[in-house]
Order: sequence, then structure tokens, then C-alpha cells
Amino acid sequence: MDDPPFADAAERIQFSQAVSYLESGTPELIPKERVEVYVASGLMRRDGDVLHVTDAGQRQHEIAKGERFSDG
Repeated sequence: MDDPPFADAAERIQFSQAVSYLESGTPELIPKERVEVYVASGLMRRDGDVLHVTDAGQRQHEIAKGERFSDG
């Protein structure tokens, strides 16, 4: 994945929030249409009914965390 998968920082931050939902055990809070986009773009993968963040998704999440908390 050479090109950034997001049009802007706001989209990356939205993805980061979805990752936070996964990490907190509340994946049902992620809109289903966004899950499909994230899986199709390789940021998340399904293992049966369970979602996982891919390595590429984790990198984007780390970038977004910096963006989320750098605006003060």
C-alpha cells in the first residue's frame, strides 16, 4: 500500500476511532459500510466474525493518533 488510503486527515482519524472501538471490545460501534471499506482497502481483515487490524491499518492508526492529539 504505497498510496495513503485516505483522502484527508479526517478520514484517517475516523479509521483510528474504529480501531479504538475494536481495541475496547465494541466493534459494533463501527458503521458496517466503513468496515467493508476498511476490509477492501486492506486496513482490516476478517477472521470469521472477528475483525482484526492489519499491519498497514496499524501504521495508519499510529499516524492518526498523532494527528488526533497534536491539535491541542
